[in-house]
Amino acid sequence: KPAEQIPPSALYCAALIKETDFPPGDIPECGYAIAVHAHIDKIACTSPVEIKTFTNKTKKKWM
Repeated sequence: KPAEQIPPSALYCAALIKETDFPPGDIPECGYAIAVHAHIDKIACTSPVEIKTFTNKTKKKWM
């Protein structure tokens, strides 16, 4: 169940991804690439604290 705070655009994007034939693991791999990209300054997520902590540590490591 998605969080109540999630934007409609994210729900739409998730629905499109679900309709496609993406191989398992492709979406998290893309998310990781976005999280560590030098030109991405901020990431907003409604994930559990563990995911936010991992993302913040990963971002700092690659900056």
